[in-house]
Amino acid sequence: MNSASMVWNNRWRNPLIRTFLLSVALLSSLTPALPAEPAAPWPDSARSRSLSRPSWVLLIPARRLPNGTLAIWDRNDDWSRMWRAPATIDGLRIVPLFGDDEDKRSVTAESIDGMMVDSLERVMRKYGAPAVALAVTDGKAVALAGWVPGYAASWEPSDVHQDPAQTKAQALTILSGMFRTGGASQASRSQPEKTTEGAGAGDVQIEAYRSGTDGATEYRLILLPPPAAVVDQALERLQAIPGLQVVSSEPYAEGMRLVVSTSSGRQLSAELRAAGFSVR
Repeated sequence: MNSASMVWNNRWRNPLIRTFLLSVALLSSLTPALPAEPAAPWPDSARSRSLSRPSWVLLIPARRLPNGTLAIWDRNDDWSRMWRAPATIDGLRIVPLFGDDEDKRSVTAESIDGMMVDSLERVMRKYGAPAVALAVTDGKAVALAGWVPGYAASWEPSDVHQDPAQTKAQALTILSGMFRTGGASQASRSQPEKTTEGAGAGDVQIEAYRSGTDGATEYRLILLPPPAAVVDQALERLQAIPGLQVVSSEPYAEGMRLVVSTSSGRQLSAELRAAGFSVR
């Protein structure tokens, strides 16, 4: 028997030490693991920091699993589905992001839990977003985090209600309050956005097009509404073009990058101009 084993055996024979060790083992087996909170890894010192007011925010929904790990980029999760549509609160537009393969490589569960803003910044540059937010739930509570370049990351807790619409409404209100400092953009909160009938619908840039196997033509567009318009209104005007179908969309700067399909046989640029868009 080596010396280490002899020391351990001698200690184990001590009744006080043996009782202490058995008590620790018993407590460990009886004490349940603490439930993981949605913001478990985020430091309390980062709560309630003020962030500048951006023109819009890119939002990534995520779910904290019972084992404490973070699940992101799950389009079929009920929480993610709740955020599927863009929303505007107090003049601040919140645009959800569900991620392509490149986004999933850039933003991981580890980078979110560690508030590694460099990975978030890569996604922000890709979509031209001035700010990014995270909405994390474990089904019992919600944690909302935000980041604007030049500021430290901030987060706030929120509640889960029986009505999912109320849960989202409260989360949006808290997000709006988080991005509350700033000059001109802060003043715009009290000024409702207006569009006038017959005004320009915005700029559309045709990036590429191809012929589909079904005879339709697919176009990749960049839609940039004017400052006085919101994206939804410009998108509605685009979707009103006869024979045009929006295949996919993703946020881009203050507008959207779209793939559309048309089987009308007419020149798309002419139809866009007729709908009030400036084509370039």
